[in-house]
Amino acid sequence: MKSIHDQDYIELIANIRNKRKEKEVLQSELSIKLGKPQSFISKIERGDRRVDAIELLNICLLLNLKLCEVIPQKFCIGLLGKQDVSFGK
Repeated sequence: MKSIHDQDYIELIANIRNKRKEKEVLQSELSIKLGKPQSFISKIERGDRRVDAIELLNICLLLNLKLCEVIPQKFCIGLLGKQDVSFGK
């Protein structure tokens, strides 16, 4: 398992935090919508806690974001089929 210090994960968290701030949504507001304490969002954004896939999707839904707006661009390219990122050659 990759750590919270992985560059891709750091980029993901920075994107979530930046998009939340752009939309002028407080951590406390987002956490209420998620049914979690404010510290839940704070720990994710500080890198103290990993966000799982379902939590990420819920955060995107509540912030009205597409997944490709927060995940590192290299993964979006692969998801959208614009570049072959598979193991095969």
